[in-house]
Amino acid sequence: MIIKEIKIKNFRSYYGDNNRFEFSDGLTVIIGDNGDGKTTFFEALQWLLDTTKDRGLMEQMSEMRRSQMEVGDVEEISVYMKFDHDGEKSVEKSFTIEKLENGSFKIGQLVYRGYETNGIEREAVNGKALIERCYDAFIQKFSMFKGES
Repeated sequence: MIIKEIKIKNFRSYYGDNNRFEFSDGLTVIIGDNGDGKTTFFEALQWLLDTTKDRGLMEQMSEMRRSQMEVGDVEEISVYMKFDHDGEKSVEKSFTIEKLENGSFKIGQLVYRGYETNGIEREAVNGKALIERCYDAFIQKFSMFKGES
């Protein structure tokens, strides 16, 4: 699996939908000061690739966006990845949060969307199945998603 692009929308410290990261061939190094979102970037990617979670959590939403929501507002939390794995593919995991009249929030259903290119056509596929096919359990145990500890 060669990651080409990652988009993060309203996931923890990533506020809004303009958080787009493009990767070129070769080694990519992510550096930054404390609090710049390095760990959150990897937590977002780990969340996307974890197919064992069946619902979104309030803690995953950007605190800044949550504080700006008015009653009736609905916001999406999502992580998208475009990658190459025997052809171009993409997967997105998302859910919505709606602010209710009593000040509480309603969490929507978790959705997986997947697409793969077969020849010249791009077709929709089950996103969860696509993740499991391209990032299987054997590979996962060797991943670098171990945190700073």
